Amino acid sequence: MIDVVLYGPVRDTVGEKTLTASGDTVDAVLSELFVEYPELEPALRDGDEFRSEVNVLVNGRKLATLDGIDTVLGDDDTVQVTAAMSGGCR
Repeated sequence: MIDVVLYGPVRDTVGEKTLTASGDTVDAVLSELFVEYPELEPALRDGDEFRSEVNVLVNGRKLATLDGIDTVLGDDDTVQVTAAMSGGCR
């Protein structure tokens, strides 16, 4: 089972901090969670793309630096879903 840790508004959507799902890729894990928590999919995706205000990471690494939604997962991996950060000093 893969742990999926939710932060911020995404956590508020389902009312849980950590969910578990089975699957060998990020896509498979999230697809399983979307069935169990249907309100999660529109919170994360806009059509086939992740919302710009959401970051999905595997073991702290953004999907863009891995194989995206097709990133292969092992039993010790953790998927994190966070709000995208923006702003800063001028």
